[in-house]
Amino acid sequence: MVMVSDRRASGDIFNVGSPDVVSLQYVAEVLAKHFKLGLKLASPDVEYRTIASKSYFPDVRKAKKLLDLEQSESSIEAVLRMA
Repeated sequence: MVMVSDRRASGDIFNVGSPDVVSLQYVAEVLAKHFKLGLKLASPDVEYRTIASKSYFPDVRKAKKLLDLEQSESSIEAVLRMA
């Protein structure tokens, strides 16, 4: 909301997220456990032709520098709250 309402952000593009490094597999495992779901992971023996990332960690330094934003919860807490 700060990026939408703060005029210091006007016209700028910001990465949104956390500086935490979290693998997508870990996020899937946490969500499956939280919702008591089964999780079928790809076998490491299977070759996939993809360029999809296995992890994502945005550079949030600009938001911290220009808007004084700080991380208020972990990436996992945010994913669970949004789910």
